[in-house]
Amino acid sequence: MPPFDVDVQHDESGTARVLARGELDLAGVPQLHAALAATRADDPAAIVLDLSQVTFMDSAGIGALLRADRDFEVRIVSSPAVDRVIDLCGVRAKLSFA
Repeated sequence: MPPFDVDVQHDESGTARVLARGELDLAGVPQLHAALAATRADDPAAIVLDLSQVTFMDSAGIGALLRADRDFEVRIVSSPAVDRVIDLCGVRAKLSFA
């Protein structure tokens, strides 16, 4: 099982990109939330939650996305694995995408 990892990158426009890699499940949710909270504390112009390298996501990940969209006003970039779970759970309309 690939480990879950989060990295934050900032660009010239002031946008912060929170890049998640690996499997987003119950074990990775606290790490993702902490990275988003630290990023918001930097007061970026926008936050993009890049999940393009997430290979698996479960219902805990869906909860984390809904919370991130509400609490941090993120725009999401997804992967096929993430898209599948979003669509299975029927929450696409509740999320904001980049």
